[in-house]
Amino acid sequence: MKIAILAARNPGAGPGTVAEEALSRVTPGTLPPGAVLLEHRGTLLKTLEAAAGFDALILIDGASMGRPLGDVTVFSLNELILPGHPPEVAFDNIDIEGDILYANKFLSLPPVRIISIESGCGPAGSPAGGTAGISGEALTGIAESCLEAIRQAVGELT
Repeated sequence: MKIAILAARNPGAGPGTVAEEALSRVTPGTLPPGAVLLEHRGTLLKTLEAAAGFDALILIDGASMGRPLGDVTVFSLNELILPGHPPEVAFDNIDIEGDILYANKFLSLPPVRIISIESGCGPAGSPAGGTAGISGEALTGIAESCLEAIRQAVGELT
């Protein structure tokens, strides 16, 4: 099973989102078998097109959920889109109702898990989600938590 892993990125967000920094500290050799880090190709929608040939997709993004900085949570797509079920979460770069639902309908996305990393920033489209003020030690801890979440998501998808 081939699983694409992608750090979501808003083209206008500037360098170094929390998700990108966390993934940059995850080495390919530590990923579960079959998991592949995808390179971002401009807009999220354009990158999602590249995931069409994979058996599953894991998106990673910073989010505001009122939790401690760096807290990592795994969501299924259904948890985020079903009426009455959406958790209180504002992603930094992922637009669930726009990009993800559009891609799911028109690109036939494979099964998806979304990993959120508490960034304490703003909603999708804001210039938030950067790593200013987060120590290198804290980013290493976030990367370790992110890798555990990736393993959990892979387990759920396989």
